[in-house]
Amino acid sequence: MPESGRMFKTESKNMTAPAYNLIIIQIPGLLVGFYKRGNVKEKIPDIKAIEKSEFDPLSYVAGYVISKMYRKSEVSARKETPEQLELQSLLLSMKSLQDNEYIDSLSRGKLWNPCENLLAITAECEKVFRQHSADLLREIPLQQVRADILQKPKVKAWDAILSDVSLAKSKTSVTDVCLENIMLYIRVRSFSYTKNVVTKMTIKEKVKFHKKALRKTLKKQAESAVDKSQ
Repeated sequence: MPESGRMFKTESKNMTAPAYNLIIIQIPGLLVGFYKRGNVKEKIPDIKAIEKSEFDPLSYVAGYVISKMYRKSEVSARKETPEQLELQSLLLSMKSLQDNEYIDSLSRGKLWNPCENLLAITAECEKVFRQHSADLLREIPLQQVRADILQKPKVKAWDAILSDVSLAKSKTSVTDVCLENIMLYIRVRSFSYTKNVVTKMTIKEKVKFHKKALRKTLKKQAESAVDKSQ
């Protein structure tokens, strides 16, 4: 059973909620779970390039990912070890010193503005994610998403990010950081995707309820008018 199911409790002993609620509460756990494809090959849709207006929100998420990883390293019990110091240096190299009005307007100073190379990689992650989640309501194949992302030329050029790193760089740690960045982005994006699905279904249910209530009201008004005419 997905762990997300444990986070939802009900005060009622009766199952009066719409049936789709029982499905929705399981979606987050399923989306972030690893999905293994069977022998059936699915056609991956063509997705248009990321629009210029979308890069500000992408920079926000990319900045969130690297700042979260950095803070996690800083509070680690092994924060002074060579490996953690190297990781911190690597993450700092992904931070742009230029101002980002979009991030500044939403952040209280804790989020970072990602460098151009990292933003380019994030755009590739987003495009692949959209390919695997277009018009679907099922488990997102994270392993396949990650594999497809790692084949992108801009992602393979990961070493371009390391040009300003002063500490010695381990190929193993660089690869690990790259993968962790990608997987954390996918997980954040999966929950965002889930939230959108839940919102759409909630709105749809409310519209359906209001239409039903309106029909009931109109029917009563019509019956009342008939009674008065008699």
